[in-house]
Amino acid sequence: RDKVLHYNEDGSIEVFTIENPDVLEAIKTSYREMNWAVKVGNTITSSLGQMHTRFNPAFPPMDFIRNSITNAGLISAREGGKVAREYLAAVATNVARNGFAKAGKLSRLVTTNNTAELDRLYKKGHPFYRDAIDMMKYGGRTMYRMSFNITDTATELEQQLGPNKIIKGRGRQALDIVKKWFDAYNDAFELTSRVAAYSIRKQQNIAEAKKKGINTNDRKVMEDIEKEAAAFALSLMDFRKIGKYGRELGAYFMFIRPAATGAVDAIDALRPGFTTPQKAFARLEPEIQELFETKTLAEAVKRIQASENPDQEKIRLLQEEIAKREKAFADFEKRQLTRAKNARNTAMFTVAAGAAIYAMAAAVSGEDDEGRNRITSDDMSRWTRYSRLPSIGGEGFLQIPWGVGVSGLMSAGAQTAALASGNSNCKDFAGNMTEIAIDSYLPIPASRINPFENFGAWLIDSAAPSAARPLVEFVLNVDAMGNPIYNSR
Repeated sequence: RDKVLHYNEDGSIEVFTIENPDVLEAIKTSYREMNWAVKVGNTITSSLGQMHTRFNPAFPPMDFIRNSITNAGLISAREGGKVAREYLAAVATNVARNGFAKAGKLSRLVTTNNTAELDRLYKKGHPFYRDAIDMMKYGGRTMYRMSFNITDTATELEQQLGPNKIIKGRGRQALDIVKKWFDAYNDAFELTSRVAAYSIRKQQNIAEAKKKGINTNDRKVMEDIEKEAAAFALSLMDFRKIGKYGRELGAYFMFIRPAATGAVDAIDALRPGFTTPQKAFARLEPEIQELFETKTLAEAVKRIQASENPDQEKIRLLQEEIAKREKAFADFEKRQLTRAKNARNTAMFTVAAGAAIYAMAAAVSGEDDEGRNRITSDDMSRWTRYSRLPSIGGEGFLQIPWGVGVSGLMSAGAQTAALASGNSNCKDFAGNMTEIAIDSYLPIPASRINPFENFGAWLIDSAAPSAARPLVEFVLNVDAMGNPIYNSR
């Protein structure tokens, strides 16, 4: 519980013991002892979830599109629309330049511990490889350092933690190899998106440093720039955050970690648009607020000036500190106002974009067998997670994820456009909007049953553990979408 492992550049490990609980939580995040029931629940729920994601070959391509759109919404709300466009352009560039293959190759080298080839690719100087390796080196990829020198790491762990802590066996080794190859396949898509975020942030940091006259040729300066860019890329999808009760919830609800992380990120990105700089300052930790405090310093200046022999040097230093803090607060207010503007503009744009996509899809859609417009007659519950564009010369639809969080507001725009054009009713609209809000802003994966049609079934299905939901739905005779499972007559 009180141990922290530090992975050094050479692959060795240092084990630190931290006795102060506040310091330990700040470094290691919340820790709670798990009983056997929670452990078993986590194992079952995690195994089921991985079958849908980690070991599902169809999941990474779809998730790549959804994550790219989701990240664009977050970046737009935080940094502005211009940066979001640059991010999407960087993603498209990576894809066009065979980024998936490069990311897959890089992931395979990492998971197979081929450090010699990684060094060769880095020295070769290709921008994608260099940015990807630098990003991972500074923590942009979860647990990256554990992939290096894995044999030495296992040996040292065994020496420090005891042989019973290290799982051995040929069967387990074979399973680990299979897992590594699946992880490499998944990383091929994730890295393509994440490296794009790292690259644009790195270039922004370099440009900002040059404006301030900072020498970017200094290795220490570049190291700080790259570390901040890696932190930015990680912050877009940092599923390591688990919270104080995350493990307990994870034992009952599948995908609770991405749901909770996405909800918090979306709320944090949009909240500045609906608050003032003063309220934002009031939410800061007291220790942070003290860094802007000037009243005490001003009183100290007055006391020194009123003394018989005022120390002019001390007065000058205090006045310089006051001016420095006042400028820092002014910069804080400016950043908050900029973020508020970005958040409001992004929210309005995403809602309008969703409405426009629905309207344009309806305008170009053909008719079904009954002579109805295929879009205006479509079930709008299918538009809560995907935009459904009519295929050309066919009867199917091209489904593109809206994204979640900030980008999920496009789905709300589509629902509003359908209601305004008379293609949806108020009950369906309310149910679909509730589902959209829960998907993006409530950190618990809720049932897909429309609560306005069958609230009892929705509540029971939402509260049921993920592993038990099929049984609950069978007993209720209603599937996850609210449809009967069998004929009860």
